[in-house]
Amino acid sequence: MVNGTPRAEISLDAAGLARLLRDQAPAWADCRIEAFAEGWDNTMFRLYPSHLARLPRRQSADALLQNELRLLPFIAARLKIPIPVPVHSGRPDGQFPWHWSIVPYFEAATASDRPLNPDGCMQWASCLAELHRPYAPDRDPHPPVNPHRGVPLEARRTGVVERLAALADLDEPPPPELIAIWEEALAEPPSNLKVWLHGDPHPGNVLSREGALAAVVDWGDITVGDPAGDLGSFWMLISDPVVRASAIERYLAGITYDLSARTVTSLLNRARGWAFIYGVILLSSGLVDNPAHAAVGRTTLANLSA
Repeated sequence: MVNGTPRAEISLDAAGLARLLRDQAPAWADCRIEAFAEGWDNTMFRLYPSHLARLPRRQSADALLQNELRLLPFIAARLKIPIPVPVHSGRPDGQFPWHWSIVPYFEAATASDRPLNPDGCMQWASCLAELHRPYAPDRDPHPPVNPHRGVPLEARRTGVVERLAALADLDEPPPPELIAIWEEALAEPPSNLKVWLHGDPHPGNVLSREGALAAVVDWGDITVGDPAGDLGSFWMLISDPVVRASAIERYLAGITYDLSARTVTSLLNRARGWAFIYGVILLSSGLVDNPAHAAVGRTTLANLSA
């Protein structure tokens, strides 16, 4: 059985956040507080006029938020696109047991609600090329180990089998041509590339302003590994196959790691495999309790079919 959105282990309300601000971040204590969004891992509140408070809603998200606290200043230095570098690092206390942060608020919509236009898609491709620099152990901060992102596709096989069984039970099994794409991706040799990755590049984490790329948020899954995982986003974010092909060309022209023609083909086959993973995860879990996720999953799989 596939579950939907994970249950919150702790639900902090605005009054609880106000106490944290008074105790640990008095410069924001007088801000108007308003619930903003709740995802799988974090709850967010607006701190008017210009910031967000970001708080884990389950224990496993504490480590992800600490990844952001530690690494986003390093990542921001290489990107032209804004990212939410924390301006305050909150600590656990007797009433809230996890780390939390205050980050800039970006006046923009998610790409789920306001898709990128063709120029925005090119910006996304350039952003990924800037991000995907090879990990340099002698000068880079130590990357988090992530068992789910940037890994060989074989490591995701069992989870995909479970998701496909769930979709069959829900009467939305992917068609045979998509299963063939997944199997072709699995047949590719694993990559030995170790580049910096966002890790969770779905449309809810890509912000759009009038179709242009405005910011990239939610970096908790940041790691190093196979860039194909992030490149699966091309099928989540871009429905026009001509624009997608141009975005892939833009990405390949901008990367700083070496690829031969053969390894480009393998990279893109693995990227399609990752797009398939994202599609079946978002569709299967979204059908339980999140229609917006289900819609992104359907779109991703339809883009792969096309």
